[in-house]
Amino acid sequence: MSLEDIGQPNDAVITRSQAARLLKCDPRTVSRGIESGSIPAIKLGRRQVIPRTPFLKLLGLVGGDI
Repeated sequence: MSLEDIGQPNDAVITRSQAARLLKCDPRTVSRGIESGSIPAIKLGRRQVIPRTPFLKLLGLVGGDI
């Protein structure tokens, strides 16, 4: 799994499934991280999406200036 696999670099958000593939875990684990507040998320209607840049910063995969 690479950064290219979690959406285009200009995509503002990624899905729980994309985050799970990057973390090599079940999407339900990502959901628990969102519920606990350890993974940033935005609720859009019934759907929750993860802001790409804050998520990658959390993992240390991008620098502070983007």
